[in-house]
Amino acid sequence: MELIIQAAFLCSKNIRRVLDIGCGAGNNTLKLLHATHPFDCDLIDLSLPMLERAQARIAAVNPREIKIVQGDFRTLELPEQGYDVILAAAVLHHLRNDQDWETTF
Repeated sequence: MELIIQAAFLCSKNIRRVLDIGCGAGNNTLKLLHATHPFDCDLIDLSLPMLERAQARIAAVNPREIKIVQGDFRTLELPEQGYDVILAAAVLHHLRNDQDWETTF
């Protein structure tokens, strides 16, 4: 997790908006917030209870906009070039075939 956060911070020092795919309880977004300044974030997960937990945890330390989206990231419409950082630390292992990989990226 530390390497992911370090890479994100080094690649984009002026982080304004983050997408966390498969956010779970928000651990990766929280780690990134501790490395940088507050930012808007969109959180995606299949589990509504996890999204709500992540939103509460992140809102406790981040005054910026937090949007939660319950669903499968492979089927959601996301804005092109809409994020400074995209975190996907715990979901890529769920991609099962070439079509999943092509659709995702």
